[in-house]
Amino acid sequence: AWFVRHFLSRYSSANNHLIGELTGLWVACSVFDLGEKGASWAAQAQQELEHEAMLQVYADGVNKEQACYYHLWVLEYFMFAWLVGVRSQQGFSAAFRERILAMSGFLHAVTPLGGEPPQIGDADDGFVTRFNVAWPKNAYSDVLASVDAVFGIGAELLPQKAFWYALSAGKIPGVVKPAKLDSKTYPVVFSEGGYAVLGNSLVHLVFDAGALGYPSIAAHGHADALNVCLALDGAWWLVDPGTYAYHSDHGWRDYFRGTAAHNTLLIDGINQSEIGGPFLWTQHAHARLLGAGRDAHGNQWAEGEHDGYKRIAGMHSRRIELDETAGEITISDEVQGVSEHELSVHFHFAPDIELIQGEDSGTWLAIKPDTARKLLVTVDQSWHWEILRGSESPMLGWYSSALGMKEPTATLRGVWQGRLPIRLLTKVLVS
Repeated sequence: AWFVRHFLSRYSSANNHLIGELTGLWVACSVFDLGEKGASWAAQAQQELEHEAMLQVYADGVNKEQACYYHLWVLEYFMFAWLVGVRSQQGFSAAFRERILAMSGFLHAVTPLGGEPPQIGDADDGFVTRFNVAWPKNAYSDVLASVDAVFGIGAELLPQKAFWYALSAGKIPGVVKPAKLDSKTYPVVFSEGGYAVLGNSLVHLVFDAGALGYPSIAAHGHADALNVCLALDGAWWLVDPGTYAYHSDHGWRDYFRGTAAHNTLLIDGINQSEIGGPFLWTQHAHARLLGAGRDAHGNQWAEGEHDGYKRIAGMHSRRIELDETAGEITISDEVQGVSEHELSVHFHFAPDIELIQGEDSGTWLAIKPDTARKLLVTVDQSWHWEILRGSESPMLGWYSSALGMKEPTATLRGVWQGRLPIRLLTKVLVS
């Protein structure tokens, strides 16, 4: 406790690291009698946890590091700290509790039914607590079920972690029937965090127009502004390829967090934001969610933009539309400017998806062996299109489900060269 108190992460590391250390200090000094100093350190840790919950998490529940797995880390830290406060009769504020529930609400919203969130930002596969030696099948559902159980919402599932957390909170663990998805609840919008979720009982579409990360170095953020991920029946088809490496290989580290590794536009082979080191971005693209809703026909839409390419070209804006009746998704990209550039757009598919060219270069069919679902992707034939799988030159067509693990996957790349401005229209038909 003494060491943690005197060597708290500050400055560039004052992100999830600081929250974890404060949680450890709070728990140690609340559970064990460490005298007057322990009581003083506990008070400091609780005060700082209250402060960091408001500072590092938007009011809509999105963690500012813009990384789903670190969002999960921080959520469990806060819940654990809150639970210890209840047990030690040193409760946290109502605002702290609401921030926990808002964080849980965000993860619920971006997660397709029965699945996991998209792999937005970094992930290191660690855990705040372990209640058994078995590796969890779904770390997200474990923590989300725990939050639901601890706060008396009633969990749809009851993994061991949720069971023991509920008992620690003095609650009788129980399972509730999951609520049926209602398409009228879509789109779900997180204006401050920069996300919109479009969908229905079949389609789940996550649109990322959030900031690069937090704090100024954005250590765990990826250059993924205006990235879009698509799940059908709870399984991802258009994916965020993940993280793969931290320190072991800088080339792969840079690739997986670079713009080309995400379902968005790349200009002149340059990332939207500039990499300064394995956990450092020296120049940030500033993205924002312009809006989301339903049009006069009831179709869902979301729109965003970022300025990452103003230094070489112009603003990039993207609009996503979902026509539920036709089962069609429209992705409209516009890039402003007056000079000549090379533009490329990438669509990364899950490893179990097979991508086949249609009758011409303007149509591509995505199929999955164990399902009758299909995606028909219609693209602009004035661009040059190709499939890359497991390519090392250029690095494209890779997917990482965990640190140190990568496997080939299909990436559809379109390339265009000419004078700006330009508009690209891509349609995805779900059958």
